[in-house]
Amino acid sequence: MNYFLPEGVENPFASIEQVERWPAGEIIFREGDPPRGIFILYSGTVDLIFSARTGLKRTLRTAVPGEVLGLSDAVRNSPHDCTASTRTGAKIGFVPIRALQEQLEDTPALWLTLARLLSADLGSCWASMRTLAAAR
Repeated sequence: MNYFLPEGVENPFASIEQVERWPAGEIIFREGDPPRGIFILYSGTVDLIFSARTGLKRTLRTAVPGEVLGLSDAVRNSPHDCTASTRTGAKIGFVPIRALQEQLEDTPALWLTLARLLSADLGSCWASMRTLAAAR
């Protein structure tokens, strides 16, 4: 799912993001914590982990380069619904919520990019639900 930037499209967050390298095993954000911003995965992989009703931690899926993590939580201003932990070393861009909001005010066309990203997330959820339903 490398859907953040179509080929040839300039990164709209380049001037406001902070890019850092993260070692394997680092927690990017925790389930239940309030969102601080969005995280753009440029390289490496990130496990998205949730707490099952039994209390066990389960990996929901592994994010790959090009994905934006925490976007729906930041847009909804809702606590994270999973924990994000680097599976491998990763290069990750961080855009604080306030900077994201200001960028959206200054660049209305960016709303279309966010709508596209959220739509892709929703499509991925539906695909996962279809797979689960077919396995029953």
